[in-house]
Order: sequence, then C-alpha cells, then structure tokens
Amino acid sequence: MEKAYDHINWDFLLYMLSRCGFGERWRKWMRHCMSTARFSVLVNGDPVGFFNNLWGLQQGDSLSPLLFVIIMKALSRMMSAAVEGGFFSRFSVENINISHLLFANDTLLFCEANVGHIQSLKAILLCFEAVSSLKINLAETEMVAVGEVRNIRGLANILGCAVSLLLLKYLGLSLGATFKAKAIWEEVMEKLENRLAG
Repeated sequence: MEKAYDHINWDFLLYMLSRCGFGERWRKWMRHCMSTARFSVLVNGDPVGFFNNLWGLQQGDSLSPLLFVIIMKALSRMMSAAVEGGFFSRFSVENINISHLLFANDTLLFCEANVGHIQSLKAILLCFEAVSSLKINLAETEMVAVGEVRNIRGLANILGCAVSLLLLKYLGLSLGATFKAKAIWEEVMEKLENRLAG
C-alpha cells in the first residue's frame, strides 16, 4: 500500500480527522499545513525548525506516520464492519478474534479460505482505494495459507496476488516457526542488543 503522503485524498484525511474527534480549529490548521509549501511550528512561543509542507525536511520531522495511522483507521473500520455483517470471519487465537493487524505501512488481513471471503476482501480494498486515493499494490501482496488449503492459487488469482508459504519473515521474525525455538529468539535478542549498544 502506498504511504499516506504519496497520493492521499486530502478531503478524506480531513473527514477522518473529524471522525476521530479533532476539532474544527485543528482541521483548519492541518488544511493550511497541507496547502503550504513551508511552515514552522511555535513551541512555547519560539519557532522550532521549518517543515517542507506536512511531511518534513528531515527524517524525524514528518507527521506522515501519524496521518497514515489515521487513514488506516478507515480500513480498520471497514474490516470490522465486514466481519459484523458476516462477509467474512475473524481468525481466532486463544479467545482473541482477529480480522486484521496494522503495523507501520504493513497490513495483515485474516479470513477463511473461501471464494466469498476473498471477494469481500477484494471489494473492501477497492472501496478503501477509491475513498482514500491510496493504491493497493496487490503485486506485492502475498496470500499465506495456515494449514492445508487446496485452492490457494485460485483464491490468490481472485485477489490478484502471489502465494507464499510459512515459514516467512515479517518485521524480522519468522512467522510459522515454533515460538519456543531458541533460534528464533536468538535473532531477536541480537537485534535488541545491537539497538541498546547504539
């Protein structure tokens, strides 16, 4: 999926800000920031740096991750409504029902391996793309079967995505591996130690 700052529909973003409870004054400020080439923010009355529109000049100056989260709230609500409407069901793990997980600009969607659920999922993604103007890149999307799924290639063709198998890496962790496997956690511990050492 594209990031919010690439091609976002600004009216949709302002609508989402309203739905999330941001006041009119804040939304006017955001609209001004979106339409201005460069601006500065006052902190305790003093200007703090300059931003190149809403997305920032430097890595840490950007508001785009926060705006992306707000935009993705719409996809989250659409997924929840589809589950409540019976268009597909959640994945159950130890009394926790999950239909989707959103992390940074990655999205994991869970549903049953049947044609109706995949068609519903495709419809949701197309609707989200239409209202947000964010392109869903199905060419980089992978369908992963949990357990045996005989018609996985046919289901992937409906969605227009590739098929992948467990064991795969996501956020540096091996999905599908036994969580108690020492090798899995050694890699995580090494990454944490490297971060803490820095």
